[in-house]
Amino acid sequence: MTVTAHRWMHGWELRIDGETATQVDSLDRVAQQVRDYLDTVEPGTDHSRWEVVIDAASSDVESSGSVSHSVDG
Repeated sequence: MTVTAHRWMHGWELRIDGETATQVDSLDRVAQQVRDYLDTVEPGTDHSRWEVVIDAASSDVESSGSVSHSVDG
């Protein structure tokens, strides 16, 4: 699962397939936040072991100075 993170006043807006999905206050919480979101919209699927990759192409993430390219539980 690839997620694009965009900086905003209160943290990070997370986009999946170009659509705003959820938000998180720090990048180290992206993987769990995305899994929690997916569990809400797809309750019949176990997302607990899904790998979450932050799209480092986003200039917002690159300028933050703290990117984890692959975040897994």
